[in-house]
Amino acid sequence: MTIEYPDYYNKFRCIAGRCPDTCCAGWEVDLDEESWYRYQVAGGRLHEKLQEYLTEEDGWRYLRLTKDGRCPFLKDDNLCELYEVCGEDFLSVTCQEHPRYFIDCGDYEQRDMSLGCPEVARILFEEEGEKIAYIREEVADEEDDREANEPYAGADGDAAGNAADIETEEDEAAGESAANQDSTEAGAAHEDAEDATDEENRDEENLDEENFVDTALRDRILARRDQILRILQDAGSLEDRMKRTGVWQPVDAWQLREIATQMEPLNDAWKNCVDTMFPEDKVTRTNTTHTAADATMISESFEATEKPEPEMGTAAQFPETEQNLQAQPAIPEEWLTKFACYLVFRYWIDAYYEKQEGATDGIGDRQIRIHRECAGDIASAIDDSRQIRLLNRSIALVQRMFAVKMTENSSNSDGANNALLQSMIQAASLFSREVEFNADNLMRMKN
Repeated sequence: MTIEYPDYYNKFRCIAGRCPDTCCAGWEVDLDEESWYRYQVAGGRLHEKLQEYLTEEDGWRYLRLTKDGRCPFLKDDNLCELYEVCGEDFLSVTCQEHPRYFIDCGDYEQRDMSLGCPEVARILFEEEGEKIAYIREEVADEEDDREANEPYAGADGDAAGNAADIETEEDEAAGESAANQDSTEAGAAHEDAEDATDEENRDEENLDEENFVDTALRDRILARRDQILRILQDAGSLEDRMKRTGVWQPVDAWQLREIATQMEPLNDAWKNCVDTMFPEDKVTRTNTTHTAADATMISESFEATEKPEPEMGTAAQFPETEQNLQAQPAIPEEWLTKFACYLVFRYWIDAYYEKQEGATDGIGDRQIRIHRECAGDIASAIDDSRQIRLLNRSIALVQRMFAVKMTENSSNSDGANNALLQSMIQAASLFSREVEFNADNLMRMKN
């Protein structure tokens, strides 16, 4: 098994109550099966609260939030009551792993952390230099084969095995008689056993097909991703570097506003930020360069078009807002590069799964056989258009969010440098929470 992760992955430590935000507010806490049953039977002083907030809907199990939108076990000091009373092992998988994530693709596993955690964002943007090292490690598969290597001794150990070897003459005679009488039944049983074996083999073959990974396609996508990451961390402007890799696209301000305003807000922070970036009363379709057909396409869907989107607008599109945002300092180039690399490492592998989903349309169970027969053709067809749109739109959106946060922090910070860092952390974390943790919002950015 190959695992890969960025160099800042192992630097993260949760700062708990010192965090300027909290991951225990705004989201219901999803519960894995083990945690669900453990919480069901838990006793002690937390029993009643657990029973009150444990919720199951349509197969989805979670801890319901309080009226204030907080986890019921999140105390006023932003510390976890479950952790304090029962320890870390009592927490659900979601709580133990956040903000980490893991993506498995055959014998390859990608690991990273979400910028939705402000501490992760601080680690990423506070460290000097714009280069991120990506570490690959080979680890042995953890398979417990003790049972396969240990002989079965029976209920009484070796005595049971020895006793089975003892046969009396009467036993032998009875055995011969039974063998003669049941020869027909034995033959039928043998045929049934062969049928069962054939069915088992078919089940195993189907399971192999379900678990099949087109490693050629996966490796080409990872190679493409690595190439982009290398060039993004070269010298020169970020736009020039993105153009060299073929991932640069102009972003239309009107479409960006449409996407942002249609996202489901996690809390008021997102809505306030979007309203500041794109005030409703300052935007009209006549201010854009879109044709009527373009406007209809944008308002009704976000399907990709063959031609590039019109470039990010000038002050003529959003007059007062644009002038105000452009008056703020720009995101330092090294931070914008790190943000771009974060997105590339996180999302390029999605092209593999999106390819598989597309390949199954109208094919069904034939998908794997087609992969095996035409592996070369399929492996050469890498469609990363969704990732490219996500990358460019995310950069454009975070640049605007950063300007909004700068207007809020410039008068409330200890200095210009601190305002820059805090604004970058807040913009990246808010973006991550609102976009990355909502599948519908993420697809709006991709499509």
